[in-house]
Amino acid sequence: MSSITTANKQDLFRRFAACRDEDPELFFPIGTTGPALLQIEEARSVCFSCPLMNRCADDAMTRSESDGVWGGLSEDDRTWLRRRARDELGARWAELTRTERDTLLARLTRRLRLAERGRPAVRLPAALAA
Repeated sequence: MSSITTANKQDLFRRFAACRDEDPELFFPIGTTGPALLQIEEARSVCFSCPLMNRCADDAMTRSESDGVWGGLSEDDRTWLRRRARDELGARWAELTRTERDTLLARLTRRLRLAERGRPAVRLPAALAA
C-alpha cells in the first residue's frame, strides 16, 4: 500500500508529468479509428517519455477510467488489461498485487513500444515475417 496522499500525488504529477504542458484535448481523442488513431499515437509518445507513465496507467486502471489516454494506455488497452486480469489471474485490477499489476503493465507496454517502432507486437514465424 502506497503512503502517497492524494495531495502529494497531484503535486507529483503537476511537477513531473510529461503531459503537464500539453493540450489536454490530445489525450481525449474522439473515437478509436481513423484520425483518432493518430491522436492516440501522439498522446502515447508523450506518455512514453514520462517518468510517471506506469503510475498514471495504474491509477487510471484503479479508477476504472473509461475515456482518454492515461499512462500510454488507450481505452482499448485498458479493456485488454482488465480482461487479462480477469482471465489469467481471476481478479479485478484493484484486487491484484503490485507485482501482478506491474507484470501486466510491462507486457502491454512492451507490445505498444514494439508497435510504435513499426515492428510486429508479436513474434511472427520466419516464413510470415519475410
